[in-house]
Amino acid sequence: MSDQALQTTKVNTLLNNRLKRARNWLIVGLSYYILRSVLVVFPLFADREPFVEFIIAFQAFLAILIVVGIGLSYRGQLEIIRGLLMVQSFMMILSNFNVYKEAHQESSLGYSNFEALNMLSSVFSVLFTFTNTFILHFLWRTFYERFLTVCFLFGSEFFVLVHTNFLFEGMSYHSAVSLTIAVIYMLILIPFFFLTCNGILEEYENE
Repeated sequence: MSDQALQTTKVNTLLNNRLKRARNWLIVGLSYYILRSVLVVFPLFADREPFVEFIIAFQAFLAILIVVGIGLSYRGQLEIIRGLLMVQSFMMILSNFNVYKEAHQESSLGYSNFEALNMLSSVFSVLFTFTNTFILHFLWRTFYERFLTVCFLFGSEFFVLVHTNFLFEGMSYHSAVSLTIAVIYMLILIPFFFLTCNGILEEYENE
């Protein structure tokens, strides 16, 4: 076997190992979604607004796609893992639309600790989105695939969080300034995160 063929074999083996580790993470994220959906989300499905009901149903559809995709990956189609990580990230981003409301509102959807519940939902949404983005950075082969993934997932997460948490009518000076700073630094952090991860990956591959 030539040196070039040997090098190609090593690269393919390394990529397959990364994909298998990514699949394990994908399964962990899927188990979190299923457990939370069965015990928390689905029991209150009928009380949600129509748009939120659609989002929940769409998330369930994406979860089914992930289950099918994981099954296919065990049949040798490991390349599908990249797409599944994107799908799972999008599913977790959409979970931010499933907001909890203040307990004293005139609705069957009233919760004590509603702020804490929304915070927990947001934390896990961000956690899975960030980790999936980081993993995908080491699975894509090209510069543009990595960059577009970071921009799309981080940008989508930020947009949905702002859309579901801010009231834009009559926004105070403090809120406006805080949001402006957040937007500016999001535009800074996205390329900075990408360049940092890309530099680490290039150094690792050169070694």
